[in-house]
Amino acid sequence: MLKKEILDRRIIIHDEMYNGESQFIAVVTQERALRLIEKNKIYFDAMYIDEAHNILDFNKSKRSVSLARLIKMNLVKSEKSKIAYFSPMIYDSKNLRVKGQSDIVEYKIYNNVKEVKIDSSKNYFEYINKTSKEKNFYYHFRPVKVEEFSRELSENIEANLESDSEIIILKEELAQLIHEDYLQIKLLDKGIVFLHGLIPDGIKDYLEYCFKRIKNLKHLVANSVILEGMNMPIDNLYIFNGRLLTQSKLLNLIGRVNRLNMIFGASKNELGRLLAPVHFVNSEKYNSKNGNLHEKVKMLRKDVTHDGIFNPLLEEFDINKNTNSEVKKTEIEEVIKDEEDVYKRQTTNSPCELPSDIINLLSLYKKIVLIILLLFIKIDRHDDFGVCLA
Repeated sequence: MLKKEILDRRIIIHDEMYNGESQFIAVVTQERALRLIEKNKIYFDAMYIDEAHNILDFNKSKRSVSLARLIKMNLVKSEKSKIAYFSPMIYDSKNLRVKGQSDIVEYKIYNNVKEVKIDSSKNYFEYINKTSKEKNFYYHFRPVKVEEFSRELSENIEANLESDSEIIILKEELAQLIHEDYLQIKLLDKGIVFLHGLIPDGIKDYLEYCFKRIKNLKHLVANSVILEGMNMPIDNLYIFNGRLLTQSKLLNLIGRVNRLNMIFGASKNELGRLLAPVHFVNSEKYNSKNGNLHEKVKMLRKDVTHDGIFNPLLEEFDINKNTNSEVKKTEIEEVIKDEEDVYKRQTTNSPCELPSDIINLLSLYKKIVLIILLLFIKIDRHDDFGVCLA
């Protein structure tokens, strides 16, 4: 879509695609954007950060730290850089500021144009067959449950896509790239795609693309990878597990359903999609013990009254207030020390020497990216695919 609208500069979707252009648009993750400005003498004139509330977190992946570091490093390179934050779940915009950043101007939308429709039933597969739509998303917490549910779903829906030409090609590609007995290949005959964080990024990106493009892929089973900002054509949501779903994450998850570009960007406006179908499915098999989803439903009735600030690189972070263990404090102090070292290198222009194991890892990563790009080129030749790495 961007390529059709923007013709005067190149659009890149991976840091390896940068070829020294003075003007370009990068649609990338924070990790790729960070590598881009670390490896090159460039900065972003403007940054548009979607799902900005994620910067408040501090978890194992530390993606929020990467985002905060990107913002700070870009501001070091250019104080005039403009940063726009987009989020429906921030109570006070000052909580988004990295250390040393000036105030953020707020523009709030007070009326949510979407409403949630909530239903209930006893037999969940009978209910799914009755309520499923064109693009259905089933949310689970653990990767093992994602795959287990995908198998069970395949046994309880009637679809048969063995003769579908697009499905046949996709199955052949996955068999060549991974293995002919890969579970995902079998599930494609039922129009099912599953995603979780243990799937290699290249495969995951390609499956996301195929789910968007192939009409008969109607069922997406995934966990929190869906919350990382990917825009999927989802028009129906089933929540099977509410573990670690905070109010903001729950609202973000529901926001995956009927994106506004699907409603107003189609050939005709489909205002009926403003009523987003969300199904909370209580199940002993797929929910945690005593994990009743009624409490999650109640969250939808509450307003956001505060921001939990857990990222140590933010201006408003308080280590004494937001850290409840000595182990966590030590981890946070290490992140802060590491950030100080990065900042010092940026401001003094001193070279950054990477350990040999990191260099080897980066070399391996580049080779993997190259293999995936070559695969996409192969696909493009025989099926006119227009594949993007996100």
